[in-house]
Amino acid sequence: MILKCKICGGDIELNDEKGIGTCLYCGSTMTFPKATDEQKVSMFNRGNHFRRLGEFDKASAVYEQIIHDDDKDAEAHWCAALCRFGIEYVEDPDSLEYIPTCHRASFDSFLDDIDFLAAVHNSEGIVQKQYQKDGKKIEEVRQGILVTSSGEDPFDVFICYKESDIDGGRTQDSVLAQDIYDQLSEKGYKVFFARITLEDKVGTQYEPYIFAALNSAKVMIVVGTSKENLDAVWVKNEWSRFLSMMRKERSKVIIPCYKDMDPYDMPEALSVLQSYNMAMIGFHQDLLRGVSKILGTNTAKSIEGTKSIGDEVKPLLERVFLFLEDGRFKEADEYAEKVLDKDPKNAEAYIGKLMSSLHMNHRGEIGKYAGDLETFDSYKKALKYSPDDLRAELEQYKESAIRAKTEKEKRTRQKAFKGCIALTAIVVVVLSAIVGIKLYIANVKIPKEKYEKAISLQMNHKYSEAIDLYSELGDYKDSNAKIAECNELIMAEENDKKIKQQEQEIQQIFDAEEGSTISFGSFGLEADSSKKEAIEWIVLLNKEGKLLLLSKYGLLKKPFDNRAEMGPIWCSSTLRKWLNEDFYNDAFNEIEKKYITMTHVIADPKYQNNSGQRDEDTDDKVFLLSEKDIEGHMSGIEGVGYKKCCPLEYADKQDDSMCCNWWLRTPEVVYGDVKIVNGMGTVNGRSVDRDDIYVRPAIWISKDE
Repeated sequence: MILKCKICGGDIELNDEKGIGTCLYCGSTMTFPKATDEQKVSMFNRGNHFRRLGEFDKASAVYEQIIHDDDKDAEAHWCAALCRFGIEYVEDPDSLEYIPTCHRASFDSFLDDIDFLAAVHNSEGIVQKQYQKDGKKIEEVRQGILVTSSGEDPFDVFICYKESDIDGGRTQDSVLAQDIYDQLSEKGYKVFFARITLEDKVGTQYEPYIFAALNSAKVMIVVGTSKENLDAVWVKNEWSRFLSMMRKERSKVIIPCYKDMDPYDMPEALSVLQSYNMAMIGFHQDLLRGVSKILGTNTAKSIEGTKSIGDEVKPLLERVFLFLEDGRFKEADEYAEKVLDKDPKNAEAYIGKLMSSLHMNHRGEIGKYAGDLETFDSYKKALKYSPDDLRAELEQYKESAIRAKTEKEKRTRQKAFKGCIALTAIVVVVLSAIVGIKLYIANVKIPKEKYEKAISLQMNHKYSEAIDLYSELGDYKDSNAKIAECNELIMAEENDKKIKQQEQEIQQIFDAEEGSTISFGSFGLEADSSKKEAIEWIVLLNKEGKLLLLSKYGLLKKPFDNRAEMGPIWCSSTLRKWLNEDFYNDAFNEIEKKYITMTHVIADPKYQNNSGQRDEDTDDKVFLLSEKDIEGHMSGIEGVGYKKCCPLEYADKQDDSMCCNWWLRTPEVVYGDVKIVNGMGTVNGRSVDRDDIYVRPAIWISKDE
């Protein structure tokens, strides 16, 4: 099995006993996946291909599928970790070694990543040590990015766009993005626009500066004039990372801006957001007003505050809210205290402490608290030290909490009142509940369980069993569509088996001895394709995995050339055209065609027709033998099926009385005829437009497709 090198893409021959090795093309030492089957190796090759192209999300989806099938696969976990951090290996011009670069930097350590830890846990020995060694290298790269980015000033706005087209020229997106950059800069906003912001960073890695800008910017403006530009690898890398940050930091906002395209053609993640049409009159004014609403009047003050807090505070705050999401409230409180040690007036840290004391995972839960928030010192301090926009948010939480408290008290009174309901009413409710449960089991629970089981069977390629369950479900959900899907998958599997079987059968042909008969392709004398039969061929030569084949029978009668005036010129003959088009496409399927090689047919230029045309060399898939060919390959061979042959329609009556005349491609110069082999096995000539001469095609096939 052939594995593509995950660093350079070169071919590596897998050995089941090895889990580590060196690529002969780039010289890199790396870990290998467990080579259990071709399908798994193919999935790794597909994932590695996407990752080398920078399509980290697509690559990650492939590795996640492997992990879903086998969560103990260390190599799949390792590759998933590479995607999460956007790791690409590039050649160092000094050492010529391939070293990791990071396109998705994070405040989180690579060595703490869940998939890296899973890769180490599920490996052992030298493979485990290689994972740990490579992981430390990547962590050093990540820390270097953080050090570089920590010295960068924060940005208000990040403009995401495609800079260059396929020819290296500037895109319309870039021009539109610069207009937006100029407008925002005039208003005093700090804007990240790669064309200008990075122009003094030539010769260095851009990721530290992109990382710093993505983390500090509150607004990302995504500019696009086509779906292809918005889906371009590095464009998508920027806006998808910002989307991930938005889930953790609610104050961040993405604004898509489009032109010359339907907004519904934007990537799904962007199409659901409020967007601006750049072709509309007043677009720039609307965009500036929208940005100012988001950033507010305290932008300058916020930037100043961020600078004074220092770059240490931001990662600590992120850890606070990550701990809260994971339910690790004690650690969240400890990290909030670390923030307050550095910045005693940090409102976000006090919000973290409040959520920790109330055991809340997400910020929105504060408004659902049924009590008085002002009884908490952390809430009062958060309110005291908040900027205007955050203070308004906290005031809203307080009002929501008061409403929740009132609602809770109301529900308590209602609950007490319901305790007085008569016994008969309780019996009715109980009986109704029993009936409801039975209906739920019959109409919801059982179909749901059957459906989930059918899905599981389908995913495990047990399509027939899955179809039985979907059929029992009738119109439940998309059961009918799933049945059609399973039938298609069954047909696809059967087709794959047929293809594999045919490939094996073709490979066995190359063991045939010279003079033996083999079957390859199919041909029928009637138009009905169901009545086609396998073509039998004589192996004239078997040379280093290449076979020269001649049809055993004369397949049908056909003129050498319908135009008598053209004479015996093979390169322009109607028979050559028929053999390489109609016959080639009808007799061989796509698998068989892969093995048929192009043959350089040498012309005999001795004959010249009335128009002054001589024969020329051709490159053909199917051709006729020359007189020299039969002298070389059939010398001394007698009998039906060699020089003498029967027509296909008399294949079951092989004797000399049934032998036919068949075409060669050699001209009979004196009379302007074409040479044939007659029923006696000797060579003479016939005029090119004779329609009673049989065709005996010849082909070369190669074992290496």
